[in-house]
Amino acid sequence: AEHRIAALVTRLADTTATVYIVPEFSAYDLLHARWSSLGDQPVVSIFDTPFNGVGGWLKRVEDLVIGSMILGLIALPMLLVAIAIKLDSKGPVFFRQRRYGLNGKPIFVWKFRSMTVCEDGPNVPQAKQNDTRITRLGAFLRRSSIDELPQFFNVIGGSMSIVGPRPHAVAHNEIYRAKIKG
Repeated sequence: AEHRIAALVTRLADTTATVYIVPEFSAYDLLHARWSSLGDQPVVSIFDTPFNGVGGWLKRVEDLVIGSMILGLIALPMLLVAIAIKLDSKGPVFFRQRRYGLNGKPIFVWKFRSMTVCEDGPNVPQAKQNDTRITRLGAFLRRSSIDELPQFFNVIGGSMSIVGPRPHAVAHNEIYRAKIKG
């Protein structure tokens, strides 16, 4: 059943499912593998989430404590950035975009608006160098990553973590998952 198993593993690699196999070591890349058992049968996890068990609980506590401290420190600078955005261009201060979070659940990620548009749908054009949609202030915010500061609201809310993968726009995920294996 090696070909059938390989086909299933390939299909499941493009999901957020936790996948366990009874190992045939030569057939799989075990770089991120972890041993456990399913009943009496030893299994090795080839795709798993780091958010299970005590590790996940500790990560959440760390996110709450450190995220709250950081938000306390950046609250005044964020207020000044919000005022500058309102003075620089028309539109909202914040930009919300759908991204995939934990377990593939869609979340809304908060950012300071750095463009004249707030695109979030099935077709989101990737920003390019000298993109005319980027505002004058937005160019600085993006270059300095200040536009990312509102994501600490996501961290406190539990939809993101301080340390972890940076989610991309849902539309971009869908494009690249078909082009990049796993």
